[in-house]
Amino acid sequence: MSKVVSRRFKSLMVMVIVVFTAIFTPLSSFQAQSYNEFSVTPSIPTNQIDKTKTYFDLGVAPNQSQELEIVINNTGTEEMIADVELFSALTANNGGLVYTQVGEADTSLTHSITDYATVKTPQISVPANGSQKAIIDLQFGDETFDGVSLGGIVVKASTAVESANNST
Repeated sequence: MSKVVSRRFKSLMVMVIVVFTAIFTPLSSFQAQSYNEFSVTPSIPTNQIDKTKTYFDLGVAPNQSQELEIVINNTGTEEMIADVELFSALTANNGGLVYTQVGEADTSLTHSITDYATVKTPQISVPANGSQKAIIDLQFGDETFDGVSLGGIVVKASTAVESANNST
């Protein structure tokens, strides 16, 4: 009987060791590192409605064309690659605004900012401790509408080394 208890005790100890090992052993994960050592500053144009705001709030007329500039400041010690995208503001399921493409836009969106604006410089190399301008081209048609066309400029950054590794 002591052999049976001894064998059960050994089996139980092995199980306890396996469970503790599984719980306390960190899992290895391979995740791309985002580069967070940068900031973005808009160059406020003369047709800005409220010049105290640090985002674009423009008064525009039909058939107006304009270039908007944002300055991407790299505060890190490595060269970075900035991907610049423009998105219309959409309403999420929870009622909040999102500035990414989350599927097809609702048919009630009749004046999307992406109909009027394009990013002329979608990818920019920014030197370490340097800055670079990105250009957004606005081309308004002759149609007028009351209201606001809301959108967001999204800048995602990675180091030049990460970008090279991701393209292979």
